[in-house]
Amino acid sequence: MSAVEKKLEALGLKLEPAKPPVGNYIGSKSVGELLYASGRVSNLIGEIGSEVSLERAKHAAMETVLLILAIVKNDIRDLDLLTGVVKLQGFLRCSPGFTELP
Repeated sequence: MSAVEKKLEALGLKLEPAKPPVGNYIGSKSVGELLYASGRVSNLIGEIGSEVSLERAKHAAMETVLLILAIVKNDIRDLDLLTGVVKLQGFLRCSPGFTELP
């Protein structure tokens, strides 16, 4: 078990097995020393602030990041090979009056 996975376990989190990519998609791609992980969406449906609570949205975001980590682990086999994150991008669907974004 990698040190990254041990840290996740200490936080009470676990990586589930990665789902295989569908069609022409790939989970991740290496370019030089950079690894690009493909995007994923949450199963949570609704607008934050009107249909979805902030707490549920945070949980969905965490699950999505864990899914991406599982895909990366599946592709490179050892999360300890990662030395940093250059960019992490997320998109949220929020109600017009929702003001709790950082």
